[in-house]
Amino acid sequence: MMDHSEEFVWRGDGEEAEIVVYAPDAELARQGLARARRAAALPGAESPVFCAISESGYGHVLRSPASVSPGLASPPERGLLLAAELPARELARRLGVEEERVGREVLRRFGDSVGGLPRLDAATLRRVCEVGAEVAAGEGVIEEEDLAFLGPLPGDGEAVGRRALLAGEREWGEVFAEIEPLHAVEVLDSEGFERFGVEPDVLLLRLRVGSGDLGRLAFRAHRERIAARVLSGTFDRVADPADGAQSLPVAPAGTEEVRDFLLASAAAANYADALISLSLLVCRRALGDVVGGLCVRTSWRVGGVLEEDGASTHRDGLAAAGEGDVLAVAARPGSEPGGALCAALGTMGASAPPFSVQEDDEGRWPWEEVGLLGRLARLGAYG
Repeated sequence: MMDHSEEFVWRGDGEEAEIVVYAPDAELARQGLARARRAAALPGAESPVFCAISESGYGHVLRSPASVSPGLASPPERGLLLAAELPARELARRLGVEEERVGREVLRRFGDSVGGLPRLDAATLRRVCEVGAEVAAGEGVIEEEDLAFLGPLPGDGEAVGRRALLAGEREWGEVFAEIEPLHAVEVLDSEGFERFGVEPDVLLLRLRVGSGDLGRLAFRAHRERIAARVLSGTFDRVADPADGAQSLPVAPAGTEEVRDFLLASAAAANYADALISLSLLVCRRALGDVVGGLCVRTSWRVGGVLEEDGASTHRDGLAAAGEGDVLAVAARPGSEPGGALCAALGTMGASAPPFSVQEDDEGRWPWEEVGLLGRLARLGAYG
């Protein structure tokens, strides 16, 4: 049973908690509710479990002081937004191309700047898992002032597992962020955009990178470890609403399994921060002689499990975003590059969808209408 409580908002019941779904239409809301019921089966889940779903993606956030499940969160990712702070005409002149070719020239330069990146050994990788981008700053990969946007979580490389660590060594220097050259094509909140501190016609670079095979293998290893405890009878079986014959990999709070998994999730988040530091280095190599500098304007984390105020917050496909935090929401797949520069309103368990949603026939943007995000500007492809 699904209750359409208000525009773009649906509610339903789960095993342990109420579910609130934000969606542009009823069909997507039904899909979101079906997926979120799995999250709402987590023992001790606090009401409500929040879910956002659109044509672009799906995400949920839930908290529980009683238990943790690696199967209810996505491996951590990191997003960054950089600003060149040069007007389009001046940037085109310095690059020696027409204004409409600036974006393509920027991406070409990135491709020419990826060689000769610093390597790391096993001991340094473990340090990365503990302090993240601080290692990159110590190696001269990023500037000290960038660390304010890439604060580490309390991670532990040993909790990640041997296979994941080997994968991290192998993919270091090979996994790069998705990079999109963008600019503000329409300012929607002039006051908020002015506070953000960039001019509408400057080059913006949106970077996004996950935690690679290290994060994927670490999460899988902990799911399997907890599932083995369920099979052995050490942990209680929790039926998966998607398939009653299956069990959710759930461990009680305070157990060694939960402690290790929380450390592994934090380590994967720190690793993503270090990976994006390499991409930041590539961006500065590619454009440093042209723009004179690239400043980090904002950053956001997606996914992971984090212990907060005595409960474990699970995020699957959602960004951690408190009130006033700014993130660059990605455009819908198949649409023109861009999206929106948005300020979070601190709702939905201090989470926000980093994926976009289409405006309705009346020009309303659902994420804005339900108070998840406030758009500062529309973003479009640069050049």
